[in-house]
Amino acid sequence: MQAGMVEREGGDQILDSATLRHEADTGSAAGDAATKPPLPPIFQCTDSQGGSYLHEYEAAPGRCELMTVQGLGGATPVNAAGCEVIRDRCEELPEAQRCGSWQQRLRDARGRERFATPGNRDSARGERERLQGVLEASSCPVPG
Repeated sequence: MQAGMVEREGGDQILDSATLRHEADTGSAAGDAATKPPLPPIFQCTDSQGGSYLHEYEAAPGRCELMTVQGLGGATPVNAAGCEVIRDRCEELPEAQRCGSWQQRLRDARGRERFATPGNRDSARGERERLQGVLEASSCPVPG
């Protein structure tokens, strides 16, 4: 074999560093996508009024729905209040829908960060960065 040539399947070929670099780049990109973990579960939740939202945990946080306060023995104080803790119904989305759902969570977080008041700008930025990190650690692309 002559100097500068490499033997491969299909016969002798000239060693071309540009071709080798391209093969290495495409091989590592395919390897990275294969080694990235799948996205964590995400849940579609429905509130008592029929609205829906995406949530990262199966048990959505409870919220207080105000109740009418009456009959506390005599006149009911003006500032009397009571509430019922309501939990929304949540269902885990199938893996095929996770990428789009996590991307939507990131888009929503970007909007909250963009329109955040000075008092909550840091927490909005932190949430957006956290969600972006979840997507970057997976094979799901970060939306532009």
